[in-house]
Amino acid sequence: MGTSATPAAWHGLEHPALAQLLRFNQLPSLLLHPQQIPGLAPPEGWGSPLAQRPGVLAALHKRWSARLLQGLGNAAAPVLDMKLPALPLALADAGLLARLARALGLALLARELRRVIVRDEVLALRQALGAQELQRLLDEDVQVQPELDDAQRWLAHGWTAGPELLGFSVLARAWQDAPAPLARRADWRLPPLSLSAQARADLPLSASQARGLCLHRLEQMDPAWLSCFTATH
Repeated sequence: MGTSATPAAWHGLEHPALAQLLRFNQLPSLLLHPQQIPGLAPPEGWGSPLAQRPGVLAALHKRWSARLLQGLGNAAAPVLDMKLPALPLALADAGLLARLARALGLALLARELRRVIVRDEVLALRQALGAQELQRLLDEDVQVQPELDDAQRWLAHGWTAGPELLGFSVLARAWQDAPAPLARRADWRLPPLSLSAQARADLPLSASQARGLCLHRLEQMDPAWLSCFTATH
């Protein structure tokens, strides 16, 4: 699957996120969430010491990505529209995506956090989130966040894993209405549990609402990255 467009045919060749887009299109195995790897059958020899050599690793990723794309069928077509609303989220690096998920989840659980009054629970929260993060969340205006139908469904995973799972589920919803070539590849960047039918059912947000939340938070966290997609090139 290549992107053989010429500058005359595709203005995206001058886009600052082009390298990330090419990797997203052609080498999705490089972007997999770690929890996706076991279920997506990495190539034989993946875990051997030899596989860690740069040349061998590159060849394995090329073979693995080709197999992943073949499994997408028509959705293996490359993403070429740089104006797709969810693209800044789908192409964000793994570290930013994880921080964004955590921030989204904590913001949506802020109401529940404010109900914690038992001393031992407060101490556990401070240990799980950090004193500064806890205070920041308590200071935020919770009225600007959608209210969850049942926050305890997410907090059953604990205050460390629960917000992250919730945030990743919001990201999954944010590109759910995107074209299949974007949505299918982007889903691989999330932990499988966030893509489950139960996670989707527990999230009272439309794709547009979820995307709005994600992009608003992304603008706060990394405005330079978001500006790559909003500026005119």
